[in-house]
Order: sequence, then C-alpha cells, then structure tokens
Amino acid sequence: MTALAQIIAQFPAVGLVLGGVVGLLGGSFLNVVIGRLPAIALDDSLQERWPRALISPASHCPACEQPIRARHNVPVIGYLLLRARCHDCAAPIPLRYPMVELTGGLLGVATVWALGFTLPALALGVFVLSLLALAVIDLDHQILPDQIVLPMLWLGLVVNAFSLLTAPADAILGAATGFAALTAIRLAYLKVRGVEGMGQGDAKLAAMVGAWLGLQAVMTSLLLAFVIGTLVACTAIALKRMTSDQRMPFGPAIAAGAFAAAMGVNFY
Repeated sequence: MTALAQIIAQFPAVGLVLGGVVGLLGGSFLNVVIGRLPAIALDDSLQERWPRALISPASHCPACEQPIRARHNVPVIGYLLLRARCHDCAAPIPLRYPMVELTGGLLGVATVWALGFTLPALALGVFVLSLLALAVIDLDHQILPDQIVLPMLWLGLVVNAFSLLTAPADAILGAATGFAALTAIRLAYLKVRGVEGMGQGDAKLAAMVGAWLGLQAVMTSLLLAFVIGTLVACTAIALKRMTSDQRMPFGPAIAAGAFAAAMGVNFY
C-alpha cells in the first residue's frame, strides 16, 4: 500500500478532498469543451481540425481575445479574484463558469463517497463529468455531440472489459438496450405524430449510459429521465416558460437519471 493510500485509509476525508480537487479541475476543462465543442460539431471546417480545435488557441476572453493569465485559470478562485469580470476589458464573466467547476467538484466528491478513492471511482468520475458537459451543451444548443458520446460509449465498454463498474456482458447488453429503447420510442412518436419528438443523440446517450453502468442501471436511468423530464416540462408550461408544442432537450434528464443510477438508486 502506497503512502497516499495509507493516509486515505486512515483519514477518508483526504480522499474526498482529493476527489473534489480533481473534479474542480475537470470542471474547468469542461468549460472549454462546453464553450468550443458545439461550434466544432456544427462546422465541417472545424471538424477537420478536431481535436486540436478544442485546445487551440489557449483560453482567452471571448470579448477582447486576450489570453487568460495562469492565476485566473484556477477553478472558482480565479473567478473570485477577477470579481466576475475580464482582467483586460472588464467584460462580465458568466456565472455558469464557476458553477460548472463547482458542480464538477461535487461530482468528484460524490464518486469518492460512493466508491472510495479507487480506480472504479476514477472511471465513474470521468463518466459523470462527461454527463455534465453533455447536459449543459444540450441545454444551450439542443445537440449531443458525437465527439463526446461515441468515444465515451466505446470507453465504457473498454472500462467494463475489466469489470470496473459492471460485467462485460452487462455493459454490452446495457448499451444495446438503451439505444434500442429510445430509438423505438423515437420512431413510434414520429409515426404517430408525424414529427420528431426526440433526437438520435438521445438514443446514443442512452447507449453510452448502458455501456458504463449496465442493463439494470440504464433502465433505472431512463425511468428517472422520463419522470424528471415530465416534471420539468409541466412546471415550465405552468409557469409559461414554454408552450406544450415546444421541444425540450432530453439529454439533461438522461444525465440526471444516469447520475442517480450511478450513485446507487435502483428500482428493481
């Protein structure tokens, strides 16, 4: 047992703190992904430069295009030091940036809380951070980029080839079932209503969830997603924030359901 493992075994809170720090750093990177990936996904010329277009140029202010100083790139603390404004042009920095970082930190703590400071926790942390990125992108642009979903789907199958989160056969069956279930619902809705009620990205996301968590968890995820989606839609309609014929992104509901299932929520 390494010295770090011994410390964490004696003081579990250290593992939670480390998980939170890794999550904060992951959230900081997600802000780059969330900000740049939608444009890449929708622009053929940028896709030719993928994935270099995601990390180049370096982080900069979108208003004045001045590079962000290293000390201001520290998650959350940089935002506080800048007082929510660009150092060079004083343009306001959206609150979403520290919120994504804080959420990443909380996800890191949650995964260590659920699985300990272990390799499966690291794998699960990568998965839930990808869910966070997809949820925010879908809310902003109503797309679930293949550049995240498909690599994560295959990575889930590879991770579970070593049974880190579930058995290999369960991962394969979960991916197939998740994709088939939402594809069937999408096609049935299209046939009955004559319009698309759900994008193909939702079915791919369900497959990704199944690949990481297995059959039972993906079914729980989808059940929770439909409950969450229905409650949010009904509330938004009641508050007149949307109309009954307006399309609502379903990716965030799937992500929320998948996180709950990953944390141990189970109806079966």
